[in-house]
Amino acid sequence: MSAPSNYGIAYTPSMIESLPTSEDKGLEAILSRYSSSIHSIRFQWNDLTNITRCRIIPVKVFRALLASARPGVGIAHAALGSIGSGCAPGFSGTGEYLYTPDMNSARLITYAPGQVSVMGWFKEKSPNADGSFDVAVCPRSKLHGIVE
Repeated sequence: MSAPSNYGIAYTPSMIESLPTSEDKGLEAILSRYSSSIHSIRFQWNDLTNITRCRIIPVKVFRALLASARPGVGIAHAALGSIGSGCAPGFSGTGEYLYTPDMNSARLITYAPGQVSVMGWFKEKSPNADGSFDVAVCPRSKLHGIVE
């Protein structure tokens, strides 16, 4: 009987570069440290079926996005409820969320050289009845509520 083998790349802690410390975190800290090698931001989220999805944005464009009046990218309502080629009950093909960046989540991606990962929060484009912009089905908001 042959010994088990690894498939793909086996990552070990020694392969991961040290990242900025908790006092020196965020996108600007990473970009200042690795400025010559970072070319894009992977603005990503996990949908409700636990599939990681993203928008890959050049650093220059992402900085311009952050400088806008209300930073974020439009994501269709159906994006959180996609199952195969269909849409789960309760989700619509019309409408759009604003996916806003959480700059404290910025991390260097070791498996995609030249990219930084940034997570975010799903927000409504116009206020809810209570005046908030919160989205009830935002995966990170749900997790944050559970942790609290």
